[in-house]
Amino acid sequence: MKLKQSLIFFKSAALAGILVITVGCVLIYEQMAKNATMTRKMDMLQNSINQLVDQEAAFITDRTLHGGVAEIKPLVGAYSLQQQSLLSEIESIPYLFERLQALDKSVHEFAMVYEQMVSLQALVGFDQQSGRYGRFRDAAHALQRESKNSNDLRLTTLILELRRREKDFLLRFDSVYLQMHEKLIEETSTSVNLDNLKRLCNLYLLHINKTLIPT
Repeated sequence: MKLKQSLIFFKSAALAGILVITVGCVLIYEQMAKNATMTRKMDMLQNSINQLVDQEAAFITDRTLHGGVAEIKPLVGAYSLQQQSLLSEIESIPYLFERLQALDKSVHEFAMVYEQMVSLQALVGFDQQSGRYGRFRDAAHALQRESKNSNDLRLTTLILELRRREKDFLLRFDSVYLQMHEKLIEETSTSVNLDNLKRLCNLYLLHINKTLIPT
C-alpha cells in the first residue's frame, strides 16, 4: 500500500519536472537572438532531454520493458555532454548562463526522481513474477496448491476465501476487505496441522505483511 502511494508521488513529481524543463527550454530558445551556433547546440541539448523524458514516458506506459536504473545513466551522461557544449558558448552571456544552469538543475532533479521511481518499482516488481508482488504470489499459489493436496475441504475453502479477499483489497484498496482477510488468516492459522502447510502459511503471512499491510 505504502509502496503504491510512493510510486504515485514519484510519477506526479516526474510530470511536474517535465513541465519545468519544457518551460526552461522555451525561455532559452527565446533569448538566443537567432544565433545559429547556439540554436544548433540547443537543438542537440533538447534532443538529449527528449530521449530521457521519452524513456520515462515509456516506463510509465509499460514498466515490464524497462531494464532498471542502468538504462537512465547513459542518457543523463549524453545530456551532460550537450549541456557542457552549449555552456561553453553562452558562459559570457549572463542571462543565458543563468537560464541554462536553472535548466540543468531541473533536468538532474527529474533524472533523480525517475531513478527513485524505477528503484521503487523494482522493489514492488516490474511484472507479476518479480519483486515483492512476485514473491507474494508465489507464496499464495504454493499455499493454495498444498491445501488442495491435503484433501481438507474446510482448509481449501478458507484458502480460497483468503485469495478472494486479498484480490478484493488489491482491486479496491478498501480496508474492509483487509480486515476480513486478517480474520480469515487467524482462522486459517488455527486450522493448519501439517508441518509443510504451517511453513507455507507462515511464508504467505510474511509476504502479506510486506506487500499488503499499510505501514
